[in-house]
Amino acid sequence: MNRMNRNNPFRNSTLIALSLTASLTVALVGCRPPQSETGVTTIQNKGSDTMVNLAQAWAEAYHEVKPDV
Repeated sequence: MNRMNRNNPFRNSTLIALSLTASLTVALVGCRPPQSETGVTTIQNKGSDTMVNLAQAWAEAYHEVKPDV
């Protein structure tokens, strides 16, 4: 490889852009929630009793707004 190819700013920018694109793609795919077979999304609340009570209150309030959910 000659000296011009190694220090080419366009080549370096292209490699950086490709690396960032690949990293973002992997991160976004990894953050996607798992697909359920039934098409139903389930929310699980793990933690203290306080969080369970809070989640229950939120669910009841949301049910008043969207009773079909």
